[in-house]
Amino acid sequence: MKKVLMAAALVTAFAIQSLSAQSLNYDPYYVLPGKARSLGVDLGLATPDAANFADASDIDLMGKYAVNDMLEVGGRASFGFLNEGADSFSSIVLGAKYALQENTALTLNLTPFNEAEEIGLSLGVMHSLDLENLGGGLNSQLQIGLLDAYAPVGVGVEILLQPVRSINEKFTAYLDLLISTNTDDMAEYLSVLALPNVDVVLAEGWILNAGVYGSLMSGDFAEDTEVGVVVTILRDMHLQ
Repeated sequence: MKKVLMAAALVTAFAIQSLSAQSLNYDPYYVLPGKARSLGVDLGLATPDAANFADASDIDLMGKYAVNDMLEVGGRASFGFLNEGADSFSSIVLGAKYALQENTALTLNLTPFNEAEEIGLSLGVMHSLDLENLGGGLNSQLQIGLLDAYAPVGVGVEILLQPVRSINEKFTAYLDLLISTNTDDMAEYLSVLALPNVDVVLAEGWILNAGVYGSLMSGDFAEDTEVGVVVTILRDMHLQ
């Protein structure tokens, strides 16, 4: 019975994390390592139920720092103050990104604290394809989730495909497609989230990101989501 309860807790933790486009990464958004001594802070809210956000929302606080032009380190804390199904302090994810070249980076993330009370480790690779002549680009990321906090059985797999379109100096549009599954039974666990969202430049160094999301397909690791909402305020700066 104890094993059954633990398995249920791990699946629940995975389902909660899958609400984010970057559930296995400390950075909730796709961003390659920044320039040396750049600092970023995000404060965001995500809910799978737009009609009930006061009782079903998770709050993320993320900070990151570029040690040099190649290496960025960061951390994200998640809170369930507005989520009846989560603890007030839900999880911590620590990680790093290492640039292999201008448009490619490796990622390493560790969650030492989460509601599953297990350790989770994820490895990933990021790549951006520049389509400037078409006014946009395509971001992609493959992440592998290891250990019990990220994969109660098998190995967790997440693929992010993110077309990008620059509208003007203030607006950039994205369409995140998050495909997740598990090597134990890839067809059974296959789920797909669609998250159209937009960046709005409020002032120099200040960006508001907002979007909605829903399930195109739901596997055993993810609950079906009809209309979810994500709102984040991002602050970027460079230390002298």
